[in-house]
Amino acid sequence: MKQPPFTFLFIFVVSFIACQSSPTIDDNSQKKKGALQDEAHFALIEKQGYSILEIREPFKGSDIIEKFVLYPRGADKPEEENITHYIETPIQRIGISSTTHIGYLNVLNKRNNIRALVNTDLIYDQELKNRVEDGKVISLGEQSINQELLIQSELDVLFDYAIDISAYKKIKQLRSLGQVIIPIAEYMEHDPIVKMKWLKVFSIFFSTAERKRANVFVDSVEANYKKYVDLADKRPYKATVMVGYPWQGNWFVSGGKSFQAKYFEDANVDYIWKNTPQVAGLALSTETVLKDALNSDYWINPGVMQSKMQLIDNDPRFRNFRAFKQNNIYTNYKRSNFQGANDYWESAVVRPDRVLLDLISIFSQDQFSTDSLYYYKPLEP
Repeated sequence: MKQPPFTFLFIFVVSFIACQSSPTIDDNSQKKKGALQDEAHFALIEKQGYSILEIREPFKGSDIIEKFVLYPRGADKPEEENITHYIETPIQRIGISSTTHIGYLNVLNKRNNIRALVNTDLIYDQELKNRVEDGKVISLGEQSINQELLIQSELDVLFDYAIDISAYKKIKQLRSLGQVIIPIAEYMEHDPIVKMKWLKVFSIFFSTAERKRANVFVDSVEANYKKYVDLADKRPYKATVMVGYPWQGNWFVSGGKSFQAKYFEDANVDYIWKNTPQVAGLALSTETVLKDALNSDYWINPGVMQSKMQLIDNDPRFRNFRAFKQNNIYTNYKRSNFQGANDYWESAVVRPDRVLLDLISIFSQDQFSTDSLYYYKPLEP
């Protein structure tokens, strides 16, 4: 399945920027494998009758802290200092700019509250696609937000994100039009569980029922995740793993302190670049990868490639990888459509336990059937 160029560029840029955010805790204080970092880019503060949401470092390298007061609709507005937005809850009309926002809102059963979104071609959720086709959800644009359409949408809140200062300035510009915008910085997190816990941020915009639902869901997924980490620890051997695919002259791999490396650590495998200090995606030459990863047991996430034939059509040298010879190449495009939309970039944000179980299944073929994989599948011949 070939993915449209813009779709690939969009996913690549956001994924790469996510790997580049500053570490949330000092390297010397990293917790042991399976342990979870505290939330670094948001905080929820409960007051008498209302809540305060803090978004910390909404994009890489910023020292910005945004504060939002959320209070019951019809109640008196609380008095706080340095508040970005006062927001009456529950909200009704929602706009989103990232497919991951769909994953969070679906857990809360708030799909039907989405009234506007960006990049409709990237939607995997069929019910939401149907709502777009029926005109119940409007497109705000593809590569940028159409200001006129945004105003016409009359949204209570737009959930957005900023990957740099330029994107953040665009958020401020849209706010000058009177639009309430929340910069969701989940992509900055380097722990799958912390990323999932942003569900709590979305839940506070609704009722007490949604908050309870979020807390129960988070606890359940976290318990599953820990159980799978313990399961992976029982494997008697450690497979070696490589990642990625060359793009525009560079082969980008996940640094040793990255989000993807955390998954590999918890799956109890030996990631080839685990000892690199970067939280960023490393740009390597193909020659370097051929040398470093030639004997890796597994090759994970080979870009948008769907078959081994596509791999060697692009570079015949790839047939020399051990993973290629042993048919151990896996892509996270099992749940995708003909437009290139991929459920991994929608629902996996709230199901890190499923992702981890997929990886453990892949790396433990003597114990699990890969037929049960949810997000991943073997590359076709």
